[in-house]
Amino acid sequence: MMNREYQYTFKISGIVVCLHLQHEILVEDRFKLFMSDEKPDYNIYFQKVETLDNTDGEVFYEGISYAAFANDNSEFKRKFWDRKRNKYLYSTGTYDWKNRVIIVKYLQGEEEMFGCVNACFFYIAWEEILMHERRIMLHSSFVETAYGSILFSGVSGAGKSTQADLWCKYRNSRMLNGDRTILQWSNEELIGYGSPYAGSSKCYIDDSSKISAIVFPEKKNFCKVRKLDRGTAFRRIFSGLTVNSWNVEFVEFACSMTEKIVKLIPCYELSCTPDKNAVEVLEKVLREEVVYE
Repeated sequence: MMNREYQYTFKISGIVVCLHLQHEILVEDRFKLFMSDEKPDYNIYFQKVETLDNTDGEVFYEGISYAAFANDNSEFKRKFWDRKRNKYLYSTGTYDWKNRVIIVKYLQGEEEMFGCVNACFFYIAWEEILMHERRIMLHSSFVETAYGSILFSGVSGAGKSTQADLWCKYRNSRMLNGDRTILQWSNEELIGYGSPYAGSSKCYIDDSSKISAIVFPEKKNFCKVRKLDRGTAFRRIFSGLTVNSWNVEFVEFACSMTEKIVKLIPCYELSCTPDKNAVEVLEKVLREEVVYE
């Protein structure tokens, strides 16, 4: 008797991926918003097996929960382990970027590790899919304003979400994402996409908008805006990107993407207080300097 296949298809930033599984999984609310019935660009097959294939090969990255390596055929692969079980190896992934097919094999009895969509996305190398489709994620809050869309970016605790919320409160702006904005260049415009990854903001909007400015807030007891030079802007943007530093192609793409952003998109440092004054000070600069439609 053939096992039943369960399919879950999602369209995120214009990329359609279909998860093929042998068991049902939980679809979290944040992923339900991105479900699609379109033909997939990428097919990801999760296969239950009794034993895993040979995992020998040159390891070029080892993290907490997985390692990236190449086998004798120079295939890009990952192997996954559970550090709570003394690095118990329970899954492997093979990534065929040319044919857009990903195969994730896992040992029988490990279905719990693949119990929801968010868990499954950990195994599919989502950030690599974005890179191959010329997109990248930036740690930022994404707000659509009367002056075009703004990305509030920076390290955790810098005030990104606070400043985005203030624009929504005092200028009736619309937040499209609260944590991980997907970026893509299209016809010389920087386009931001909402995504299922939004941190504590829980703002998951399936929409896109042209980016007019990138702002790096810093908590102060006063409000002031300073336009960043390209070098400073490059360093700040690059540090907020999701990049696999062990993948040369990925790093080169991230550098090229960032270089174009700092050349064409104005970037600012916003010294700010958590109140309406911060909105007014930034708004004055955006009104005078930023080109928007």
